[in-house]
Amino acid sequence: MLLNIRIGKMVRCGSGILKTISDYMTQGESTEELQENLKDIYQEFISGTIPSIRHVAELAVA
Repeated sequence: MLLNIRIGKMVRCGSGILKTISDYMTQGESTEELQENLKDIYQEFISGTIPSIRHVAELAVA
């Protein structure tokens, strides 16, 4: 499964968010650590442990 993420470079580390769950940001000292942290956020999202989470969805308009 592929997830859309946005990664930003900071002075000593990187930051990132899952585009579909943009309220939650994480950091990592390497790209690999950042990706693992984003995977953890996604797992918490799909497991339902985070209540009242907002996410981005698509809307088809005719």
